[in-house]
Amino acid sequence: MAGLALLIGSLSGCSGDDPAPGPREDPPAEVATPAPLATSTKVVNVAGRLPKARRDAVGEQVTAVVDAWFDDAFVGGEFPRTVGEEAWGGFTPDAAKKARKDKKLTSAAAVSEQVESIAADRRVVRNDVLAHKGRAQGVTARVLLRYETTGEVESTFLVRGRVMLSPAKGGWKIFGYDLTQEER
Repeated sequence: MAGLALLIGSLSGCSGDDPAPGPREDPPAEVATPAPLATSTKVVNVAGRLPKARRDAVGEQVTAVVDAWFDDAFVGGEFPRTVGEEAWGGFTPDAAKKARKDKKLTSAAAVSEQVESIAADRRVVRNDVLAHKGRAQGVTARVLLRYETTGEVESTFLVRGRVMLSPAKGGWKIFGYDLTQEER
């Protein structure tokens, strides 16, 4: 009986004025952002002797430098934006100086301040490695980047050509390039 009295007493403390809880609301669904486009990469040719494990490591290291350039100079960041010094961080000082002068060729600087977005739909790096005594001495990376812009400038651009890299303190660096960039 005491338990029943306690239960009735606790129920009488509830007021009918509280609104009944409604159906549970799920948090709004987040808009899924597409995963960044992976770069298709491959070591195609090796002049000299280079063990497969080292060949694969060189390919990954060189592609990381090219990917950083693709992102910093062309497709990464919030738009509209100004392409800054970070675009050529993977270049040697002399090559970076030349690339800044050629910024309409080596970056999206020609359109980056007039667009709402830039997205790559193709990223390709094909590496030709020069090796001596089991060590990579240089790489010519044949590159292709196709990107689309939206906003004031809505177009497709194609960057292709070669970038030449050499091992340097702190990793591989681009020391030269032979590129074209065209609007399609």
